[in-house]
Amino acid sequence: MQTNSKVRWWSALAAVGALSLAFMPGARASVLHFSYTQTGGSNIYFSFDQNSNPTPLSTSPTWNYDYTQAAITNWSGNIAAVSSVYWYGSNNGGMFTLPASSSFTQNLIGDVVFTGTLKSPVFQPGVYSGSYTVSSGGDSYFFGDCGGQYQNTQVTGTLTVTAMTSSVPEPGTLALFAAALGLLALAARRRARR
Repeated sequence: MQTNSKVRWWSALAAVGALSLAFMPGARASVLHFSYTQTGGSNIYFSFDQNSNPTPLSTSPTWNYDYTQAAITNWSGNIAAVSSVYWYGSNNGGMFTLPASSSFTQNLIGDVVFTGTLKSPVFQPGVYSGSYTVSSGGDSYFFGDCGGQYQNTQVTGTLTVTAMTSSVPEPGTLALFAAALGLLALAARRRARR
């Protein structure tokens, strides 16, 4: 009789495990790959990965200067690496800029790349474009000016966002799985006491 109880318990445990694993793929965090290239001025290109629903590192919701700063990973490109991006809302002209350490601190004006709010941005795959004019001044070298040769040149950039899927389930999925196993173990223990 006790063997039947153990068989039922292990069968139930296997069923809960199989159901939990079956629903895990829908609860994976979505990671996006961002790739930037520009024409006009010098040849700047870079790419990185970012969550589709990042928790902002900082935000600025002012009427004329709105941005959300998000952490990024897997940087590659021909300018200095950074660990975050400033994404601009419509009040700031859309698109983005990188932190000063990158040497690409020009506001690229164009499409707004995210939906939602500054505190809860949502990024989706797509192709986004923007532009800026290389100006004279001390920092114009960093934006593709190359010492003045491209002064007053219109630079156009394209940001391509593609979907990737993380292979790591979200913590909430694992917590739900652990809770189900705990409840199943508690129920089996109560039955064994009877």
